Amino acid sequence: FKFDDDRVTPCFAREVFEENFGGESLQALKQYQANITLPKPTKRFTNAYMLIYIREQDTEHIFAPIETADIQEHLRSRMQDEKIEAARKQKEREEQHLFINMKVVLEEHTSKHRGFDLCNFDSKTSPITEVLQFKEKREETLAEFKEILGQSLNVPADHLNIWSLIGRQNKTVRPDFLFTAAEDILTLEQLREKYSSQLPNDLRIFVEIIDPITNEKTQKTDKSVTVFLKYYDPTTSIVKYAGKVFVPNKSSKINEILPTLLSRASLPPKTPLLLFEEIKPDMVESLKLTQSFGHAEIGDGDIILYQRNMAGFESQIEDMTISTVKEYFDNMHNRHPVNFKPRQVPNINFTAELELVVSKKMPYDQVVSKLAEKLGADPLKILLYTSAGMLTKSPIRKNEKMVLQDMLNTGFYNQLMPTSVLYYEVLDVEVTELETKKFVPVSFVDRLGNEFGPYNLLVRLSPHASDVIKKLRSQVTDLPVSAKADLRMYEVIGHKIQKFYSNNESLKDFGETSLFYVEEIFAEDKLAKGDSYVHVFHFNGHVTRSHGIPFKFPLRKGEKFEATKERLLGRFEMNDPKAKWFIVPSGFAQPIQIADSDVLADKSFGPYDYIGVDHVGKVDRTARDINAGKGIKISN
Repeated sequence: FKFDDDRVTPCFAREVFEENFGGESLQALKQYQANITLPKPTKRFTNAYMLIYIREQDTEHIFAPIETADIQEHLRSRMQDEKIEAARKQKEREEQHLFINMKVVLEEHTSKHRGFDLCNFDSKTSPITEVLQFKEKREETLAEFKEILGQSLNVPADHLNIWSLIGRQNKTVRPDFLFTAAEDILTLEQLREKYSSQLPNDLRIFVEIIDPITNEKTQKTDKSVTVFLKYYDPTTSIVKYAGKVFVPNKSSKINEILPTLLSRASLPPKTPLLLFEEIKPDMVESLKLTQSFGHAEIGDGDIILYQRNMAGFESQIEDMTISTVKEYFDNMHNRHPVNFKPRQVPNINFTAELELVVSKKMPYDQVVSKLAEKLGADPLKILLYTSAGMLTKSPIRKNEKMVLQDMLNTGFYNQLMPTSVLYYEVLDVEVTELETKKFVPVSFVDRLGNEFGPYNLLVRLSPHASDVIKKLRSQVTDLPVSAKADLRMYEVIGHKIQKFYSNNESLKDFGETSLFYVEEIFAEDKLAKGDSYVHVFHFNGHVTRSHGIPFKFPLRKGEKFEATKERLLGRFEMNDPKAKWFIVPSGFAQPIQIADSDVLADKSFGPYDYIGVDHVGKVDRTARDINAGKGIKISN
C-alpha cells in the first residue's frame, strides 16, 4: 500500500520496485550511451511515499475495524482540536464577505512610532505598529461601532474624534477626514467604499480621545486645517509624536503655532526652531515660518516636523550624520541590511559572518570602518568583494565618490534580495598597495596530481611568470619540491589547459575563471625525435563535466596506447576499472574512444585537442540541484 499524506491506495509490484527510486530514464540513457556528446540525462524525481508491506495471513488483523478505544487519548484530543480549528477557518472564509476588519490607531500607538507617517501597517523597513483590531459586521453603523469602541476604551462614545486613514498616491497613510454626526448613520461598508476602497476587507481609522476636562471638540470649516506634529531631538536621535494642532484659518502664519510647538516639546520660550513638512519617505522639505499654511500648501492630515536649531550647540548632538530631522528620515529611508561574509579562503583570524544595518548613502570608507570595528581589524587592510548569489565576484576598488548603493547595484541578485551580501577579506597588506599590485591565484601540483593551495600571491601588475614562481617559493616554504628544481606555470580554465607561460612571459588580462598551476619539470618528460606533447584532462560522463587538474604529457614514438596508459596512470591516482579514454577534438566533434593498439604519437593533435579520461573524480562537481539523485533518510 502507498501512503500519500491522508490517502492510502493499493499499488502494484512494478510501482514498488521500478518507479520509486528516481534515476535516469532508461530510454534517454541508451541514447546518451550511443552518443556521449548529447547532454547527460537529468534525474527523474519521485515523491517520498511510504510503502507498507503486509503479510497475507495478517490481513484480517491489520484491517480490523478501529474502535475509539484503540486510539490513544492524546491523538483523539489532537484530531478533535484540528477538526474544530478547520471548521473555524472554514466558517471564517465563508463569512468573510459579511465582516470587516476595523484597524484602530490611537494616539498612544502613534507616540511609540519612530518612522514615517503616524503608524506603520505593512512596510518592511520599520517595525509594524500594534493597533487595536475589531471584526465587525459590514452593515453595522459608525454610531454602533463607536459605542463598542468606547466600551473597549472605557470612554464615552461622544468623547471620541474619529478620522479616516487613507493611502495617498505618494504611498503615505494619513488622517484625511474627521467623521461628523452625519457619518454616524453610515454603515462601516459604506465608509470603507468611500475612504478605503483599495482595501476590500479593512477600514483604517485614527482615533483621538477628547480631554474630559477641556471637552474641546474640533469644529471643522472649509478654511480650517488640522496638522499633526512630530518632534525630533538631535541629542537623542529620537522622533516622537507631539499631538495635533487645529488652525482655524489657513491664512494664518506658520510662526503663530510656535508657542504650541515649544510647549509640546517642553522647550523654553523663544527657543529657535527648524520646521519641516514630512511629504513622503524620501521627501522632507523645510518650511518658512513667515509663510501661511495655505501658501505652504499644508492641509488636513499633513505632518509638520520640528526640532531645535542646534547652531552653536553641535557638541550636544549624538550623531552628526543625523543632526536634522531631514537627515534622520533620509537615513531611515536608505537603511539597508547587509550580510558581510568572509571569502572562501579567509584569513584564519577573521571568519565571522555578520549583518550590519547601514545607509545606502554611506561612503566606502565609513562602510569599511564600521565593518572593521565589528571585526576588530585594521580598516586599511579590508578588501570588499561584490557578490552574485552565493559566489564572490570582483574586488571593489576604492573610490572617493562611491557609496554603499554603488557596491550593491553590481549584481541583479542583490537588487532582488531583502538582505544584500558583500564578501570581505582581511589582507596582510594595506589595500592601497593593490593599486600597483594584484592577486594571482596559484596552486602547486606534484607528480601525482596532488594540489597544494591555492595561494593568493600579491605581485606587481602584469607580472612575468618567473615573478609569480619566485613569489610562490618565498611565500610558501613547505612546498614538496627542492629549491633547485625547475618549475613552469600554466593557466587552466574549466579544468582544461589554456596556455603554458615561459619565464619571461607576462600574465595579462586573465579572467576571474582562470586558475594558475606551477609544476616541476622532470627530465623524463622531455621529447625525443618523433615524440610530441598532448594535454590531458578529466571528465565524468560528458566532456562538459570536466574535473580535476589537467596536465601536459609526452607521447612516445611508436608506443601503443596500452603502454601509454600505464605511464598516464602514473601521473594521477586512479584505480577505476570503468575508466574510458578518448581523443577529444576541439569544437563540437564527437570524442573518439582510444583502443589499446592505437599509437597516439602517429596522430595529429591540434593546440586545443585533448586526451580525455572519463572517470569519477575524487571530488566530483556538485550537481546544479544539490539534492539531485540523493535519497531521503527518515529518522525516528
